[in-house]
Amino acid sequence: MTTMVYSTIGPLPARFRSSSLRSQLISREEPSLPYDVPFKKSPDLWFHDGNIIVLAGGFGFCVHRGQLQRHSEVFADMLGLPISDDRVRLHDAPSDVYHFLKALYDGAPIHDQQFPADFDAVSAVLRLSSKYFVAAHRAQCLARLSHDYPPTLAEWDRRERFATDNAGRYLPRDQIASPVLVINLARELDLGSLLPAAFYDLSRYGPSKTANGTPAPPALALGVCTSATNVTSTAPVRIPDSTDRTYLSPTDLVALLAGREAGQAWLTHFLDLYVGARLPSLACAHRQDNSRSCRDSFSFLLLNTRRAVGGIAVGRDADPLYTLDKMKDLLHRADFSDGARSYGLPMCCFCKSDFLYAVDRAREEVWKTVPQWFGLVSHASTTTGHAVLVPGLDPGMEALA
Repeated sequence: MTTMVYSTIGPLPARFRSSSLRSQLISREEPSLPYDVPFKKSPDLWFHDGNIIVLAGGFGFCVHRGQLQRHSEVFADMLGLPISDDRVRLHDAPSDVYHFLKALYDGAPIHDQQFPADFDAVSAVLRLSSKYFVAAHRAQCLARLSHDYPPTLAEWDRRERFATDNAGRYLPRDQIASPVLVINLARELDLGSLLPAAFYDLSRYGPSKTANGTPAPPALALGVCTSATNVTSTAPVRIPDSTDRTYLSPTDLVALLAGREAGQAWLTHFLDLYVGARLPSLACAHRQDNSRSCRDSFSFLLLNTRRAVGGIAVGRDADPLYTLDKMKDLLHRADFSDGARSYGLPMCCFCKSDFLYAVDRAREEVWKTVPQWFGLVSHASTTTGHAVLVPGLDPGMEALA
């Protein structure tokens, strides 16, 4: 009896969706691997009424042929071949195969909480559902990743609020998987939609911390049966290994640092042009005294924002979106003090309205420009020098254009 072998590297491109081409990727025999090579049974996925054994890396999973065929186009073709066999060997990591098969029975490992702990399961299911054409599970896993590394600014702002606790502490790694892991997975599976948010997220860390990588996902020790009556473990157990770390590729690390510099240059340019040299609104209510109150307010905004960018806001010194958002907060605060009284910025409503509009447009421009900062899009249409805001960004600044 022979063991069927399915061997591909990475997810299959769309051009392989025809059944004839998929069949070419299936090897019906592998003479170099004896059929009776011993393997460890995984009791968590060893069904007594199972009718096919999936082998991967020395582990065996006894599952149901129909379950594989029902969910996967590739398995439907593979197991539909006119050959009598009860084993199929996959050239995938056994932990990935375990998570993948478990998802076929229990559903994709999508949870609202504790995603960092489940990243290994989500990435494994995404990896193999892409490879074996399990469309529903792939879509669910990709949606889970996109929830934390979204394609739109509105979803990013939602994500940032979610990562901030009731005491105002920003704790993204308690809720969201490391961007290093997400970038590497996106590169592996060609998931370009995840990259802008992941690169932006990681760029907010200091260069030394970024270069030091991140802890790898916990290893998975599969439960095994040593015999029909001796079960050593009945469920998988997570085994964290703090010494095992995952790093960006050298190319991505260089792109990340270049993007961080581009973001800081963009913010410096915005502060110089749209805050420091800002003209009052044409409808300014303080025109009778040359709009001094509004001009002083802009100077206050510039000074306090530069102080925060300089390091007071620890960990957020390379985050233009956060910086711009905090500038908006300063406009609404009324707790500034001169030692005798509390007050807000003496800016008129017209200058305030114009500036809020400019900041909102600037945040949109940042989000659109992020892919360019990190080299994720072609630069053929970009100009050299400082990144500038789109024309007409702020009606009150047309004189400075």
